[in-house]
Amino acid sequence: MESESDDPDMSEMSEDEPQAKSHRVAAKGEVDLEAFFRFATPVILALVLAFVPLRLLIRLPRRIWQHIAPQYTHLLIDGHDRDDERFWGRMPSHVARLWGCRLMHLTSVTLRQPLERRSWGIGALISILDGHSSARRREREAAAELEEGSLTSIAFECGPAPHDGFHEQPPAVPMGNVPIRLPALTSMTGVHDGLKWLLLRLEAPSIEMIQGDMDAKVWALGPFLQHSTRLKCYCVPSTSVYKIVVFNCIRVAAAGQPGPLSQLQDIGRMRLPPSEQLAPLQNILFNHGCRSLSSLDLELQEKVNRQTFSILSAVTAFVSAVCRSPDIPITWRLEKKWLDLSLLHFVPIYLSPLAKKALIELARQAHHV
Repeated sequence: MESESDDPDMSEMSEDEPQAKSHRVAAKGEVDLEAFFRFATPVILALVLAFVPLRLLIRLPRRIWQHIAPQYTHLLIDGHDRDDERFWGRMPSHVARLWGCRLMHLTSVTLRQPLERRSWGIGALISILDGHSSARRREREAAAELEEGSLTSIAFECGPAPHDGFHEQPPAVPMGNVPIRLPALTSMTGVHDGLKWLLLRLEAPSIEMIQGDMDAKVWALGPFLQHSTRLKCYCVPSTSVYKIVVFNCIRVAAAGQPGPLSQLQDIGRMRLPPSEQLAPLQNILFNHGCRSLSSLDLELQEKVNRQTFSILSAVTAFVSAVCRSPDIPITWRLEKKWLDLSLLHFVPIYLSPLAKKALIELARQAHHV
């Protein structure tokens, strides 16, 4: 692990921080930690302080940290808390990285961001994860029995900040070309467009579930998922074109090996413009081993008219090629609530059961004819 000289130096932080009292933890009142240290056993100490926010622990002696670190498994970076916002906003990137080195047993991280500032905290998170990954890799080289990874989940929560007034401007996002490898990461929730630089740095070969709402930057999920071999749930709504961009980045398996998307069950809501063709997406999923989709969530973006038949035909072929069975549940959504009755003049001679059921559901949702 890091040497004594690598201890996180918080002297660069403002002296008016709430944690400036070196041996006290402030909440609603104060606890004299010096007295607590004298009477508490290391086990009790670790169990109690493992649930205390990091900003309240930064002045603890190194001898205490060696007991706390293995128990400190969840990190909350809270932009909804005034003191936490100031703490993380003033922390330099290299200091955050050194704290990541200390927190090498993390299993989950939550970044709580103000809704109007979705870039807040990203720099600190990247530095923490970089330090965590590097320290764990070094420790594993020295002790082979240590598991390769510990961090299994990262969650992003965005909402209106409960306080007003001055906001700290966090440090710039640290740039780098060296990937941050998180081999145990299985879940990332709440992803959004503000995470581009984070996604471009991370490698998560064991990722199983990714959930959120992205728009212009959804392409950044492609490089993030390129090493994935266990993806089960891709719950990010987009058009099929954007899904093609993302899934096309995933590496094709070697001959004789199961495809990297062989466990994929959900590709999230898919928006279907009238000209949308599903064949390219179908081919990419098929070539990556996907035959396992267990449900679909489809949104028709135009009114129901004669062009709808070609879309339903494409969906029927899509289900046959990459879904678990022809009877999987399909959720249909109609953005424009119009039904063009002239489509009745163009009904094909044969309509699949899927197409018949879809037409009935879409007609039911229409408000205008």
